[in-house]
Amino acid sequence: MKKLLLMLVACMATMTAFAGGEDEGWQKSFTPVADKGDLAGVHTAVAPDGSVYASSTYNQAFQFAGKAVTDPDGLLSSCVVKYDAQGNEKWAVSLLGKCSIDAMAVDADGTLYLTGNYTDAALTLTGTSGTKTLSGDALKANAFVAKVSAEGVFTEAISLVPTASVPEGYEDWCELGIYPNKIVIDANKVLVSCMFKGDVAELGWQGSYVDVFMMAYMDNRSAGVFMLDKADLANATSVATIQHTGRIVDQMMEDIQDFPNAIDFVVYEGVPHIAFVGWGNLTLTTPAGSQPFNFEMAGEGKNEHALVLVNAAAPTQAKVFHTAPNDYSGAIYGLVDATLADNNCILAGTFYGNFALDNTVTKDKNTSFVASIKMSDCSVNWAKANEVESEAQCMIVTGEEIHAATADAHYVFRTSDGDLKKAENQGFDDASCYNDQYCSTIFTNENSVVVFSPKLKTSGIDETTALKNGAAKYYNLNGVELSAPQKGLNIIKTADGVKKVTVK
Repeated sequence: MKKLLLMLVACMATMTAFAGGEDEGWQKSFTPVADKGDLAGVHTAVAPDGSVYASSTYNQAFQFAGKAVTDPDGLLSSCVVKYDAQGNEKWAVSLLGKCSIDAMAVDADGTLYLTGNYTDAALTLTGTSGTKTLSGDALKANAFVAKVSAEGVFTEAISLVPTASVPEGYEDWCELGIYPNKIVIDANKVLVSCMFKGDVAELGWQGSYVDVFMMAYMDNRSAGVFMLDKADLANATSVATIQHTGRIVDQMMEDIQDFPNAIDFVVYEGVPHIAFVGWGNLTLTTPAGSQPFNFEMAGEGKNEHALVLVNAAAPTQAKVFHTAPNDYSGAIYGLVDATLADNNCILAGTFYGNFALDNTVTKDKNTSFVASIKMSDCSVNWAKANEVESEAQCMIVTGEEIHAATADAHYVFRTSDGDLKKAENQGFDDASCYNDQYCSTIFTNENSVVVFSPKLKTSGIDETTALKNGAAKYYNLNGVELSAPQKGLNIIKTADGVKKVTVK
């Protein structure tokens, strides 16, 4: 695990971030592990009432909200803690088993949704009241999705266990696993994206198998998005898969590396829109159809790594941003976040070699980028390859500003045109933190997790001139513009100024 564990989170609801308020903010910490090398799965989610949920691995007992989180007896398990808007400890819940939380999201009622994976025969979820146990396979990375009420009760939970479908005797060559990376709540559905190896029967997914020199079957990595009913996490349904075009076939070693490098998605007008980085011969499949992609493999280790944007309802209309082939060795291609801003998708990640969104740019080191993509036709509004060459860590869009952090720098872009407003060459070594006036942060300090909510100042939303004709604009707590106020706390900007309004 990297020393750097850094995650930007949404602006705090009760901090008057958009109206220049008076709250002094707070900083809290808890110590869930004995050694900092064991910290992982550090994420946050912010509820409409300003409550903050923070997740982490844990392998020792610790106190929180006046109660003990018990020692997991040598396991590296996971936990979630909750602070209220003033930083008071409310509760802690545990996920007992060898597991990691990979993503979290919260809905308008303050219900928390978790996803991750566990390599254990069972995963026991213990809330403030009652427990739930999921069955898994200790030799595989099983995926889970769980639902936690605002009071800390695990109300629903499911697991997905991958299997192999290769000739008998070759199963051990397949490293089976499902690795979620994002969870989104949309209307009455929960959507999750992941990388996976193996078959997932509940979703109708097949693994992408190859036969290496007629000696052993192996499973290439695939990417997918699946959907569940929000109410009870039932009716698991495939939204999309991206994987090597062939299945059990003879291939040379270089060719079997065909797989998607990264995946992310947004839900726009009720439809999932997916971004992925592809390598080799791949096929995208959704309920609306399938689309093959053939990215150039020039030989001698030089391959194309294209960026693809696709509407899940129209896979044949996918937009491909091609790149010149380059040596993959040591390179990183990643997508750290995709989020909506007006009718655009703000996308952040890491590339190497030729930049897919601007072919005039080529880098010989792993380099982060931020871009704005128009949702209507997937055209590029603007794309920025950051000057300091280092990997993307996280991003948050706060109204009219984009904050992007790497291991070595922090950038602030103007959302409308990508204008670079600020760049700080600030390294994040050892105890990493990103302290910015626009948002709360979570970071690690030795073997502790620190949740930091600084005093927030006026954000980019009200730095603009007053709106004309008395029109109003509505924003959620992430600074994302809404077509109309939503349930919970809203930020409303009119010609008279900016204010907070709660919709019940």
